[in-house]
Amino acid sequence: MRVRQYSQMDSLQKLRQPLLVLVSKSDLWASLLDEETTTDPIIPRSRLGAQVDAVDFERIERISVKVRNLLLAHTPEFVSAAEGTCARVVYLPVSALGHAPELDQEKKETVVYPRNISPRWVSVPLLWVTGRR
Repeated sequence: MRVRQYSQMDSLQKLRQPLLVLVSKSDLWASLLDEETTTDPIIPRSRLGAQVDAVDFERIERISVKVRNLLLAHTPEFVSAAEGTCARVVYLPVSALGHAPELDQEKKETVVYPRNISPRWVSVPLLWVTGRR
C-alpha cells in the first residue's frame, strides 16, 4: 500500500517491478520440490560451446513454479498477496548455510562450523535481476 501511495498509483494497479520471494532454509524442505537445488542454475560454457557460462533461466522458472505451488498449498494468502501486488513474482529457494546447525557435544550448544557452510542458491537472486529478460 505504501509503495502505491508514494508512487501515486491506483490501489488496484500492480507494481511493474518484479518481486523476488526468497524462501529460506531450503536445505530442510527442498526435497519437497522433487528438483535438484544443491547446485546453482548455471549452464557450463562447454555444454553451450560458448566463451562464458550462462544462467539457466528455464531451471529458475521451473523451480519458481514448484516453490510457488508449495507455498500455495500451505500459505495461499501469502501467494495471493504477492501476486496481487506485483505483476511478476519469482519464488526462489535459498539456504545461507546449506545445512542445519549442529550440536557440539562438548559445549552442549548448537554451533555452525565455517568449514561446513555450503550456501545454496544465494547468488541466484542477483543473477536473475542482472540477467532477466
